[in-house]
Amino acid sequence: MVDVHEKLIRVVQICESDIRSKQLQMAIRLEAKNHYVRGDVARLQQVFWNLLKNAVKFTRPAARSR
Repeated sequence: MVDVHEKLIRVVQICESDIRSKQLQMAIRLEAKNHYVRGDVARLQQVFWNLLKNAVKFTRPAARSR
């Protein structure tokens, strides 16, 4: 079982310098009651990483995400 909250936090940590360099603000609310899934840990983290990297890449500098 994979803790999705844990993977999301890890991906944000990995991308933190990119987020900071573009002066982006990001709020994270991890409120899922059932945040465990069966799956490939590495692939799940890779999917989250790709999504966040693309969001950072295509968001204008100093933007705020909710």
